[in-house]
Amino acid sequence: MADNIESDFIEPDVFDDNTQNYSAQNNSYNNNNSHMDNPAPDYSNPFFESGMETSQTGANGIAADVNPVMKRGTLDESVVETLTKDLFDIVERLKLTFTPILGLNVSDDEINDLAKSCDMWAPLLFIIFYSLCVSHGKSIFSTLFMFCWFTLLLMGLHLRLIEPTRKISLISYISLCGYPLSLQVLYSLISQLLVPVIIKVSRGNGAVVGVLTVVKLLLLAGTVYTSVKCSAFITRCHGFVQLFPLGILYLTLGWIATVL
Repeated sequence: MADNIESDFIEPDVFDDNTQNYSAQNNSYNNNNSHMDNPAPDYSNPFFESGMETSQTGANGIAADVNPVMKRGTLDESVVETLTKDLFDIVERLKLTFTPILGLNVSDDEINDLAKSCDMWAPLLFIIFYSLCVSHGKSIFSTLFMFCWFTLLLMGLHLRLIEPTRKISLISYISLCGYPLSLQVLYSLISQLLVPVIIKVSRGNGAVVGVLTVVKLLLLAGTVYTSVKCSAFITRCHGFVQLFPLGILYLTLGWIATVL
């Protein structure tokens, strides 16, 4: 019967291109189906991309323990590390504040970032030091402390109301005006601690007292002028209407440190 089989029913030994493509597609489809029917187990860590990683690996690559590596701000920092970082930020802000004096090259973006953020730690420290120097630890400390905060509040309200279209909050203005208070602290140290020591050493010499009085007044004028200039730089305020109230308030603080 093999001799009666016609050659048309015998498969050819050589396949054409269409036959090869069809066979390759069938093999790929079968492989895909077998993979879907019996999928390989996935032992990858689902928390790896979200800031988590495994600390130990058990059998078959399954994580035996998962520890978070992402930090939660100051909650995962020591007190010393947090204080060091805050002091570093205060120093950087002071550099930006005193750019007109130091002659540093500061971009507008850095000033804008400084104006949009707020830091009340530095103003608080400056107010405490100022109140301690002027009051000499007496009962007027609390009065000076509250008066300084009231002065900063007036400065912030003045700048906020004079330019209501600027996207800077009242707290940010208070923070910006608080950094030039470091000059008031320096002046109060000279006026309340250094000058009395010099007068005591000179035994109240009239000429020395007169010279020191003139020096104190010159330092007061320089302190007020520099404070207003630095405040104008970091707050982007210009003109007599905007800066004159700031000058009056800084002068008030300086005059209190002079006469008390």
